Amino acid sequence: MLVEAVDCVGDQLRVRGDRISALYAAMLLRHLKATRAAELTADPRWNLSSESPFEFSVSQELDSAVEPGATPSYVFEKIDKLIKIFRDAEAVSAYLNSRGNGE
Repeated sequence: MLVEAVDCVGDQLRVRGDRISALYAAMLLRHLKATRAAELTADPRWNLSSESPFEFSVSQELDSAVEPGATPSYVFEKIDKLIKIFRDAEAVSAYLNSRGNGE
């Protein structure tokens, strides 16, 4: 399963200290879980109401780095904001729209 591979590789990158790659993997994992929710519904490990230890760890580390001591409105708020910033970037938007496919 693709989400499992991303989760595994992302966690290995995080443990090895490759924080930027781990952050990219966490964003990809969040994206895959959101865009393939129907496929993942039956699997309690990967549906949107569950979280992996990897994505939770990255989310906590990101929260601590950005706003130490603050409490986000939900666990993955900052990761989701980064995904939105990425998707809204002009080059990304142009790339996605050139295919007529936003996913």
